Parts: sequence; C-alpha cells; structure tokens
Amino acid sequence: MSRFGLTARAGMKQPALAGVLVFLIAVVGGGVGVHAAESAQQAAAAEDLPDVTAIIAHYIEAVGGEELLRSLTSSHATGSFSIASQGLDGTLEVFAAAPNKLLVLTTIAGMGESVTGFSGEIGWSMDPTMGPRLLQGKELDQIRDQADFYSDLYDPATFSVMEVLGIEDFGGANCYAVRFVRLSGLEAVEFFEVGNGLIRGMKNTQESIMGSIAVTTFLSEYREFGGPLVPTMIVQEFGMGQTAEISLVTVEYNSVPDATFDLPTEISVLVGG
Repeated sequence: MSRFGLTARAGMKQPALAGVLVFLIAVVGGGVGVHAAESAQQAAAAEDLPDVTAIIAHYIEAVGGEELLRSLTSSHATGSFSIASQGLDGTLEVFAAAPNKLLVLTTIAGMGESVTGFSGEIGWSMDPTMGPRLLQGKELDQIRDQADFYSDLYDPATFSVMEVLGIEDFGGANCYAVRFVRLSGLEAVEFFEVGNGLIRGMKNTQESIMGSIAVTTFLSEYREFGGPLVPTMIVQEFGMGQTAEISLVTVEYNSVPDATFDLPTEISVLVGG
C-alpha cells in the first residue's frame, strides 16, 4: 500500500495510519476529486473560547506531557485494518523516528505487500499496482509534514494558521474545532474534547496519485503502551459512504534501528543512487 501520506507522531494521535486510507481508496475507487476538508460548524461565541495555546497545552498534558513526548526518539506500531463493504482486510506496520523519518508496510489479503517511506528528504512508495515511484508535489508535502515525529507538540513555527473555530459535537462529544494550516499549505480541522483534552478526530484531505480525498477520522479507545496515550481505534469515512476501520495492537518506543529507513534499491535507482 503505497499511497500513504501517514502521520507518524511521537504521541501517535494519528498513529501514522491516516494515509493507509489513501491506498485503500485507490483500490475501491471511491471519493476521489474532493479538494477541501469540510469546515467545522461554529457553536460558541469567540469570547467564550480558549485560545489555541491553551487547547494544545491541555492535549499535551492529557497524553502524557511534553517531557514524555520529547523523551521518545522512535516508534514501531502494528495493527490491522478493514473495509467491510469491499471485503478488504489486512495488516500494517508503522516505523517512525525523530526528527522526520517514516516507513509504513501494509499487506492486503490476496493483493500483497506495499511500502511507503520518507527518508528525511525523499518520499517514495512501492506497491503491486504502481511499482516503485518517488512522491512529488502535494503527496511529498503531505508525507513530509506527517513524518514530523514531534508534531504532537504543535510547534507554531510549522504552521501559518492555528485558529479556534468553535465548539462542535464530534464523535458524540463536545469538542473545540481547531483549524491548522501547515507551511506547506495542507490543512486540517482537528477536534479536541472539551473535558479531557484528547483529540476525538479530524477532517482533512489525503493526497494520492489519483487526487485529493476528503476524509473524516474518528479516534477512540486511548491506551498507553509504556509511553503516551494512543488511540487504538481509528475509523475513517470517505467517498460514497465507505468506512475503514484501523486497530492498533502494539506500540514500542526507542528501539527502531536507523537502517530501517534506508532507501530500497528500487528507489535508489530512481534517485540516481
């Protein structure tokens, strides 16, 4: 599965799994051609809302605190995914390392294994359909942004816009809807639960070779695996009523060898190495 654009974060709030959907949509052929995430509905007067800094601080504390997040240097997650309506299911592994390296391996039953990576400079993918290729344009921007290992800390220097839109019911909870625009121009609306500070999900687009796909992601069943709290159930809605379910099984930290992110021979050939 090569069209990932994943979000590998230290706290793994979108545990490098969002982009799994990009390849799955290419397989099922749904929802391509939507170029913007839906706007959040405002439901509170601006003077009643906390500022972005307070919302982010609450989130960081909720998942374990800044000191814990900064103590992590790599992560390795395993899990499974399915799109029941299409009869698709498979397994995945996600490797990430500071400051910005990412590798995702997925296997769909009956279709084989696919891999997507970001070396810190080069974004690439290999899958049974497209073969080896280098990511370019928005796909490259996306995987570069999402490979930011410490993005759970929401460094203001990496965003051009960080604004609170209002309070909205999202996933059955009252949430602050916060719009983030990266310096790359890619944007998302993320939903932070008012009570506990955890992220309940987001609305954004996933970039793929087929175009932009509007996606709504719901996060739940937070657990800790010897590190920060991690959502172990990820449900993503896209296209013509399609739903993907992603389940995390294990997460390990600070044990990924540097060689994990070396470019495969097929990709080195493409870059002239």
